[in-house]
Amino acid sequence: MDKIEQLFRSNYAILYRTAFSILRDEEESKDIVSGVFAKLCEDRYPLPATRATRGFLMVCVRNACIDIINQKQMRERVMRLYPLDDEPNTTLPDAHEERLQQIMDFIDKELNPRTSHILKLCFSGGMSYKQAADIVGISVSGVNKHIIIALQAMRQKFGKKIKDE
Repeated sequence: MDKIEQLFRSNYAILYRTAFSILRDEEESKDIVSGVFAKLCEDRYPLPATRATRGFLMVCVRNACIDIINQKQMRERVMRLYPLDDEPNTTLPDAHEERLQQIMDFIDKELNPRTSHILKLCFSGGMSYKQAADIVGISVSGVNKHIIIALQAMRQKFGKKIKDE
């Protein structure tokens, strides 16, 4: 633990600047650097025994930043590709709630259980594809394929605005 504390003190500033130069957000940059060191403390990252430690930490920070960027981009794409309504929200709150319930029921009952679980991890749980992949035990591209399948099924089912009956 003393070694990690020493690494934290000697590398925090440069790691923070690296994260900030990528993300342009102070809080996210601090969170990224702290997260890298938290994973070191939990032994989730193997600490190299050579002088390449700073480079290793820089790569960890860079990869964490890339995960954040990818997660934001995916959320933006989902919001663009699958809006809840085609028009501005002029529906009554009950109709909106009913539509959301129909979507949630579809996710729970009509999607493959693994696809449903992955979708919930990424969107309800706010996890990156990497984090979801680690939990489910598949590759990041496998997570991506499940998300694509889910979104296609949802677009097919809910693509047209639901009419009041």
